[in-house]
Amino acid sequence: MLLPFAPVIFKRGSFGIIGTCYVLFGGMKAVALSDTLYGAGLLACGLLAATAYRGALSEAEARRLERAQMLVNRVRKNRKHRRKWVKREGVSCYRLYDRDIPEVPMTIDDYEGRLYASLAPQEGVSEEEADDLGHHYLEAVRVALEVPEGHAYLKLRQRQRGRSQYSPVAREGARFEVNEAGLRFWVNLTDYLDTGLFLDHRVTRERFAAEARGKRVLNLFAYTGSFTVHAAAAGALSTTTVDSTPTYLRWAADNLALNGLTAPHHELV
Repeated sequence: MLLPFAPVIFKRGSFGIIGTCYVLFGGMKAVALSDTLYGAGLLACGLLAATAYRGALSEAEARRLERAQMLVNRVRKNRKHRRKWVKREGVSCYRLYDRDIPEVPMTIDDYEGRLYASLAPQEGVSEEEADDLGHHYLEAVRVALEVPEGHAYLKLRQRQRGRSQYSPVAREGARFEVNEAGLRFWVNLTDYLDTGLFLDHRVTRERFAAEARGKRVLNLFAYTGSFTVHAAAAGALSTTTVDSTPTYLRWAADNLALNGLTAPHHELV
């Protein structure tokens, strides 16, 4: 099994750091995922499939590393393409990658510089193998985007039954604020299967807010109340937010309070 990336930094003269080689060691084999700093630009050098000590990479290992490089290239392209859009739309969290490559069935979101990845189940792949593969891909992206260690999170998507999807998977309590269309929301990337803010609902929330002004709004199965916040901020006459999970109702209340929307006509049930 390939172990996590080990960084090896190369320097030359007054140019400082000119390249960083992240080496993956697995038994007696090693391969490298490398970036080189040249002038003011960062040029992807791609995979340096090398044999260390003895033996060649297995077909599975080579395919895994090739896909990691494909993922890194696509994520970089997406981030560059969306940079102006992010600034124009006033959002600080957005989807970087959404299963663009069929061989890499995961989503990767950027929450104010933190990466949150979700890997879909694959037929014939155990949970342990999926976890190892997901961390392999996510670490490649984290390194390429220069995201600090500890700011990348992975969740495995499995079929959920009953109320298991609402149960905590950790209890770190490390939530933080993000921005969307001038509004603030609490998110938590560690404790639950979902983060508290579905990024793929952003456009729907904006359309909903545009229709809510001057109306009474009933938000059923409200989760953390993000639709309620948008409606209240847009000028809804009143809002009623309903969810069966006390944790999420408290979260919705916190989101309303974060935006100064605590008037009595915003009711939580």
